[in-house]
Amino acid sequence: SALIMKTKILPILAVIILLISCEKVNVATKTEKTPVIEAFIMPQKDTITVSVKYMIPYTGTDTIQMPVSGVPVFLIHKKDTVLMTEYPDSSGEYRVLSSKLNFKPGDSIGLYGLYEDAVFRSATRIPDSIQSLAISTSSLFFTGDPKGMMDSGGLTITWSNPASDYYYVIIENTETSPTPLNDMVADLPSMSFAAPSQADQFQVSMRNIRYYGKHRVIVFHINPEFADLFDNAELTSNAITQPPGNVENAMGIFTALTADTVYFTVYKN
Repeated sequence: SALIMKTKILPILAVIILLISCEKVNVATKTEKTPVIEAFIMPQKDTITVSVKYMIPYTGTDTIQMPVSGVPVFLIHKKDTVLMTEYPDSSGEYRVLSSKLNFKPGDSIGLYGLYEDAVFRSATRIPDSIQSLAISTSSLFFTGDPKGMMDSGGLTITWSNPASDYYYVIIENTETSPTPLNDMVADLPSMSFAAPSQADQFQVSMRNIRYYGKHRVIVFHINPEFADLFDNAELTSNAITQPPGNVENAMGIFTALTADTVYFTVYKN
């Protein structure tokens, strides 16, 4: 019942607020039971999701991260503290509507959670909206001959970046059944990306494209903790279990990003 739920949550809330307010909190020893936090907050999305899972130990045989269920997870925005809800159909995923926090670009968001006797915490900033995003042309033409790929031209995406912030670019074919440029790229993914950079433009050439048809270019304004994931030379397919994260007393990443999109089409010449 609602009364039972309230009586269970109130003591937990009191404990976590007490721990957060103290100057010294218990420091978690990182073991295979250490929680791994994963959250990418976007103002454009209706829901904020924070994933809490156990890390995969290097010495173990498991290859799947198990969810950490029943953990109180809070988001802090200005004077508002919101307890996230773990969805029954998604164990280890804690969600809350973005409207509950009413944040906007430039705002700071805090994360607090209680796992066993240790508080994990983090904070991030919602990046400013992308300014002056533009694309030099909306059409590219290609004959299909691999020999002419380097000479087929390209296009330029630009944006304003006076503070030398980090940006991340994804190029994706949006056709339902895209036609490959040639047999050499027939089985390659329809999406490509570039590592984050502090530039204010990105050059798209046929090396970034594998299929004809409509494409979208998503430009993300990201925080340094996101860019750090790409700078780690030892990053592997299992690295989300031990990334260069920004969560105290846990592992993983708590970050935010904003995005904008431009479009172009590749035609057969």
